[in-house]
Amino acid sequence: MLDAEVSFQDLTFDMMESIKLLEPFGNENPQPVLYADAKQAWPSKVISKTHLKLYLEQGDRMLEGFAYGKAAKSSSLRKKEMVLRVAFTPQINNYQGQSIQLMVRDFKIVEAAN
Repeated sequence: MLDAEVSFQDLTFDMMESIKLLEPFGNENPQPVLYADAKQAWPSKVISKTHLKLYLEQGDRMLEGFAYGKAAKSSSLRKKEMVLRVAFTPQINNYQGQSIQLMVRDFKIVEAAN
């Protein structure tokens, strides 16, 4: 189930604090799943044979997305510049400073590159 469409510009640390107010997450209170249409800025990378790292761009903002267990879909993402509809949960990445990254639940191609 998708909870809301969001723009990458709206994915701020303030928004992350607002989402944190909904905790604790669990069976009766799942994390919100957001979605957005975004252009694949660079071809995806397979990580540890089973996961995908996506480089997604919307407007002037680029975010990294991690799609666990979705490496089998990598062959459909060979070209950059394709537009994907991505369902995700945003998270704060504390590695090498703070950034927002997307934990990708699923995605589909909305518009293929020419």
